Amino acid sequence: MKRILCFFLAICLLLPLLIACGPDDTTIKVGVLAGTTGMGAVKMIEDADERYEISIYPATTPEALLNDLTSGEVDLAAIPTNAAAKLYNKTNGGIRILALNTLGVLHLLDTTGTVRSLSDLEGKTVYVPMPGQNPEYILRHILAERGINATVETSIPDADALGTALLSNEGENAAVQIAVLPQPKVTVIKTQAATKQVSLSTIDLSTEWNAIEDTPIAQGCLVGRADFVDENKRAVKEFLEAYEASIEYVSAPENLEAAAALVVKNGIIPKAPVAKAALPHCAISYVVGNEMKDTLETFYSILFAFDAKSVGGNVPGEDFYFDAN
Repeated sequence: MKRILCFFLAICLLLPLLIACGPDDTTIKVGVLAGTTGMGAVKMIEDADERYEISIYPATTPEALLNDLTSGEVDLAAIPTNAAAKLYNKTNGGIRILALNTLGVLHLLDTTGTVRSLSDLEGKTVYVPMPGQNPEYILRHILAERGINATVETSIPDADALGTALLSNEGENAAVQIAVLPQPKVTVIKTQAATKQVSLSTIDLSTEWNAIEDTPIAQGCLVGRADFVDENKRAVKEFLEAYEASIEYVSAPENLEAAAALVVKNGIIPKAPVAKAALPHCAISYVVGNEMKDTLETFYSILFAFDAKSVGGNVPGEDFYFDAN
């Protein structure tokens, strides 16, 4: 009898450990933008793990995703890094950052044939989409550090509309001759320019940034609502493992064709050849822990010194960074 009681006691003690060894079945609602952040998640979408409900939002309107995150419609979201800082400050620390997923993807595109280096922008007008977001602040910072007096114009906030205006160069679009756009939009525009026989030159702004700063451009990230993340740490950690595997799959050269097909399947880029050409240049990354923290703290400090509004008035505090322990 004592042996039977000891057996059942042992089972009772081990049962919580056995349950903990299985996957956490918490449902996580995730939103990503139809750009590089969405590209990194396409393998997860294809694998269709029932624990993860992943929705793709238009990259031109990140506000819709930000609103759904704060309202609780989604639990995790892939958004621009400075939008994450602004949201953290706006919600009094109600946001946790989990990973960096995109480094520098901005390029300057010129249809005038006169811009061979950034110094050639002196006195010219550069159009930038998404005012108040990373593209505008990154460009302004680079120009300021290089001492270049150029006008930064943000009157065309939609990146798709700006790309169309750049290539049309007619009527009200005639003034739009130089623009900053992110990948994969840059590859799409270059393909369209070749078809329309529009002369187009490009400058990689990551190269220009790296010439003046010791930290990379930290452009995109994965965040979550603090209450959800803190209450579901194990589920979030398991999600991050799957997200890392998806990013590794999409980024691997041997998977380029298959990954491009998934990008097209999910409506991020319309044609496979363009997706295949864009993927290697999209700086899709997975950076977590101390490396993420060090990179972001430096990046945010640069933006804050340039304009405090760029990060919502303050550099995020220690509680902003997800602690997996």
